[in-house]
Amino acid sequence: MTQWVYTFGDGKAEGSSGLRNLLGGKGANLAEMANLAAGIGAESDKSVLARCLARWAATSYGGAASAYRQWVNDAFVAIAQTNTINRIGVDDTNPNGPGSTDIYLANAGGPAGLTELAVVSPFLLARRGLGTGPLRIFAAPSIAIPVIATLYGNTGGAALGAAALASLQAEIPLGGKVYFSALLSLLKDIPGVYNVAMTSPAPGVDTTLPSFDVATFVPTLVALA
Repeated sequence: MTQWVYTFGDGKAEGSSGLRNLLGGKGANLAEMANLAAGIGAESDKSVLARCLARWAATSYGGAASAYRQWVNDAFVAIAQTNTINRIGVDDTNPNGPGSTDIYLANAGGPAGLTELAVVSPFLLARRGLGTGPLRIFAAPSIAIPVIATLYGNTGGAALGAAALASLQAEIPLGGKVYFSALLSLLKDIPGVYNVAMTSPAPGVDTTLPSFDVATFVPTLVALA
């Protein structure tokens, strides 16, 4: 009897690559793959993960943003120091050629310092995946924002205002936005202050930072009774 139907699957096949004229190229290849699969055990999830980590150094194509953030913290842990970097920007848009990544770092006071870069840079470079493009680590560029205001009601308001601005500055993300209303409210919330006249930033004008820049406030505050 002439066989018109050839089955394959579940690790077995009735055809083979030798029946290419009968099954066609696709049919013969499918039959061959089914026969090969019969002798191959299914790889466990644990094995797949271990193999991928060994090949791509814990991340795909050079490092996911979350991995770089963790590595920055690990760099300080490795030398038993407190991590002073609190803001990290990851530019993974191939800024320096195919597969390249740029990292921007800032601490609570502004751009990362030379000492911080010296801790982080070698640690990150050692974990860069093989076969990827260049990795560069920078201190985040700084955008100076003058804050000029007169505070009424508390003669010690200038020092309190400067401290409050420093706390706010440490929380603004790289490439974030500085709202005029937030600055005004911050100064008005100082105990004893009943009025604030702010001339810079200009009333109602918000400041949008470039993608990986950090805000640095430059306060000029006068406190009057």
